[in-house]
Amino acid sequence: MNTARPLAVVIGTGFGTRVHVPALRSAGFDVVAIVGRNPDKTAHLAAKAGVEHGFVDAGAALDLKPQVVVVATPPHTHADLTRQAFAAGAHVVCEKPFTSTLEEAAELCAISAKTGLIGILCHEFRYMPSTALFGRLLESGAIGEPRITTLIAHCDIVADTAGSRSDWWFDKSKAGGWFGASGSHGIDRIQDWYGEIAGVGAQLRCAADRPATSADDSFTMQFLTRSGVTGTFDSTAAAWGPNFGLQRVSGTGGTMWIDDETGAGNLESLSGSVHIANKGGVRE
Repeated sequence: MNTARPLAVVIGTGFGTRVHVPALRSAGFDVVAIVGRNPDKTAHLAAKAGVEHGFVDAGAALDLKPQVVVVATPPHTHADLTRQAFAAGAHVVCEKPFTSTLEEAAELCAISAKTGLIGILCHEFRYMPSTALFGRLLESGAIGEPRITTLIAHCDIVADTAGSRSDWWFDKSKAGGWFGASGSHGIDRIQDWYGEIAGVGAQLRCAADRPATSADDSFTMQFLTRSGVTGTFDSTAAAWGPNFGLQRVSGTGGTMWIDDETGAGNLESLSGSVHIANKGGVRE
C-alpha cells in the first residue's frame, strides 16, 4: 500500500510560512516548497520551516506536481497564480480577498467546475470555537428565526498614518484596503449564518488622514439577506482608543451575542463567551 503523503506547495512567505505550512502538515500533507520574492529570504524561511525547496518562481514549485497549492500572496496576484496552479492540475486554497475583479473570480470558478479541481477561500475564522458555537446555535433554532443583526469592529491597526505597511495595503490597483482584508471575513460570516445577501448599501471610507487615492481603512454597510435578516456591518482599522467588537443578533425567540474577550477590535478575531437572552432570562 502506498503510504506517501500528498504534496503541497505554499506560494507566499509571510502568512504562508506562519500559518499554512503547519496547517498543511497537521492535515497530512508534505510541504515540499515555499515560493517568495526574495531568494535569500525565501531560502532562509524554507530552511527555518523545514521545507526542502525555497523558490522565487512559482513554475519551479509547480513542476514538483503538488496535489495542493496555497496562494497566500497580495490579492492582486491571486488570479494569475490560481490559474497557474489549476493548469498544473492542483487543487487550490486561496487567501482572501479572492481576486481584484468579479470577472476574474467568475473565470476561476468556471475553471474549477470544468476541471473538477477544488478551489476554496481561506475563511479559517469560521472555525474559532465561539464563532462555530454561534453558528450551531443559530442552526438549531436557539433564538427562533433571526431577524436583525449588528456587527461592529473598531481597532487601531492603521490609525497611525506613519506606520509601515506592505506596499499593496493601501493601493487600490493592488486590491488593498480594509474591506478586502477584514470585511471579507464578515461577509463570509453573514452568508454562512444567514444566507445569501439580497440587497446591500455600503460605503468605503478613510477615517484616518490618508490621500484621496488611498484604499479604504474603514467601511459601513446595511444589508438584507434572502432569508429576511436585516443587518449593519461597521468596521474601521483607524480608530484611536480602546478596541471594540460587537456581534449580536435578535430573533423571534431571543437574542444572542458574543462577548469580545480578545480586545482585538476586528471581527474575525472576536472571541469569547456566547450568551442567549429570552423571556426566561440570560444564559451563557
